[in-house]
Amino acid sequence: MAKVARGIAYAHGKGVLHRDLQPGNILLDENGEPMVSDFGLAKWLDQTSEITRTLETLGTPGYIAPEQAECRADKLTCAADIYSLGAILFYLLTGRPPFVGPNVLAVIHQAAATPAPRLRSLAPSLDRDLGTIVCRCLDPDPNARYQSAGALEEDLDRWLRHEPIRARRTGVFTRGRKWVRRNPTSTVLVASLVAMAAMAGVVLWQSQSPHPMPAGIAVLPFENLSTDPENAFFTYGVQDEILNGLAKIGDLKVISRTSVMQYESGVKRNLRQIANELGVAHIVEGSVQRAGNRVRVTAQLIDAKTDTHLWVERYDRPLDDGLPSRSGPLKISPLTTFTFAQNYL
Repeated sequence: MAKVARGIAYAHGKGVLHRDLQPGNILLDENGEPMVSDFGLAKWLDQTSEITRTLETLGTPGYIAPEQAECRADKLTCAADIYSLGAILFYLLTGRPPFVGPNVLAVIHQAAATPAPRLRSLAPSLDRDLGTIVCRCLDPDPNARYQSAGALEEDLDRWLRHEPIRARRTGVFTRGRKWVRRNPTSTVLVASLVAMAAMAGVVLWQSQSPHPMPAGIAVLPFENLSTDPENAFFTYGVQDEILNGLAKIGDLKVISRTSVMQYESGVKRNLRQIANELGVAHIVEGSVQRAGNRVRVTAQLIDAKTDTHLWVERYDRPLDDGLPSRSGPLKISPLTTFTFAQNYL
């Protein structure tokens, strides 16, 4: 594939964009040397005619970049071919393209709406650096991919020589934040609601403590209940948004994300011990389950000293729905929150 990338880099250097790179268009000669074929959909990189615009959806679904599938002719750059090279690598290493579906439209929709699966989620034994290279190629943002086929070739050569690659891994928190920016509604609602619940917990704790101290709260990593491990990035995104929401509350000590990551879900957690180690009175924990276009988030606020659940709520809604499945949670106000806390006095 490094040689294929070199060939595409040469084409780009001549101002030609292939636009239909897929496994069937990579041929091998009698010596096993790869050759790129079928430039029938190729166009000059500076070509923006109306005819060209009408042809942008041509290509092989599952291997074309999201911006090409969306007919964004003015956005097509060499990054579109780099995406296709990443999809071919994905196919060679897993036996399937990044996106599969019952029909062409389903595949195109997946590529436009969701990040590509992590390579190692399908082939755990593969090298992490190789997975990073493929992930860089398949980034939905053209600007985040390799900026040239030559740069991709260089990283593949580095990997083959067992040298450090130049691409950086995208952490789960970064991926979560990117998802949140594209789909803000659900996570913002959860963040605001949990923040208000935390306010209630703080009022409760301060009222019961004979020697009031600065309030503190820790948001533990939420448990990913989805069958697809790739949804972990969304789970981290929810946790990150809750942390950001709580950090805006004055005089509230919020434990940093890095400090709580040692308490990953999956291991039985002693909340009282965790609270003592972190120096907090209250803990937020929960779970996230994402299936198709729906997400279910369960969040709970806990008094760690007594292991009392001060507040528990479940949110179940479509990801593209700006309204919750029931109206109650959205009607919580600071006054209601204070009243909620007073019920425990």
